[in-house]
Amino acid sequence: MKGEKRTALVAGASGLVGVALVDLLLASETFESVHTLVRKRGGNEDARLFEHVICFDELDKLRLGEVITDAFCCLGTTMRAAGSKDAFAAVDRDYVSRFAALARRSGCDRFAVISAVGASRGSAFFYSRVKGQMEEDLRKIGFRKLAIIRPSLLLGQRREFRLGEAVSAPFAVALRPVLSGGLRKYRPVSAADVASSMLDALNDPRPGVNVIYPTERQR
Repeated sequence: MKGEKRTALVAGASGLVGVALVDLLLASETFESVHTLVRKRGGNEDARLFEHVICFDELDKLRLGEVITDAFCCLGTTMRAAGSKDAFAAVDRDYVSRFAALARRSGCDRFAVISAVGASRGSAFFYSRVKGQMEEDLRKIGFRKLAIIRPSLLLGQRREFRLGEAVSAPFAVALRPVLSGGLRKYRPVSAADVASSMLDALNDPRPGVNVIYPTERQR
């Protein structure tokens, strides 16, 4: 990987983790260009940043015109914001799979995605079940390196208000000292730490599928 020309592709770049991740990618000398898929352009004028304004229902039609080496998926919503189970699954499973297929068509063989603690296609909980289905879909695509990041509650200042996070965050932070050992993965984690976990995972040259709990990096 040393000396390789690397090009990043990011979905969900305007979200809590996505913003932190794009900053990390642009701060790195490793990446010659960073492509983001967005619904509307942001204000970053970095010469290495290329924003593609798209409709996620039309990802199959997108052609980037450049080989992608590393792709990062930060897509995600809530049941409240989505409005229905079908709409939630469309974003957290179907859009993710379409994005991964786009990355693969563009030559990408390293892919990192944000999932969730408890993700399992056999889960009794709809949220965890959809995340598990998404993970299984990605395993079938054939990336040489697949990093599945499973954070618990995300900490940070979102652009949109999420009532559940606002209510639970103070309690989760207060409980963090007692969440140790096997419970460590349930600790709340900052968006910056999740972004860093994604980048570190794809900087690791070893191939294979890695499931990563970002709080395991914390002291």
